[in-house]
Amino acid sequence: MKDPELMDGRKIPDEVMEHFRRRTVHAIRVQGHSPEIVAQACRPD
Repeated sequence: MKDPELMDGRKIPDEVMEHFRRRTVHAIRVQGHSPEIVAQACRPD
């Protein structure tokens, strides 16, 4: 069972979130983008 504090009500599957996290880490570590720019680009409108 997951910790209730970690539940945020999203309906996005875990597999999709894992892919999104991997792409984000790749953009920062491999491609050299700043975390601030990646966070701004990934922020939902």
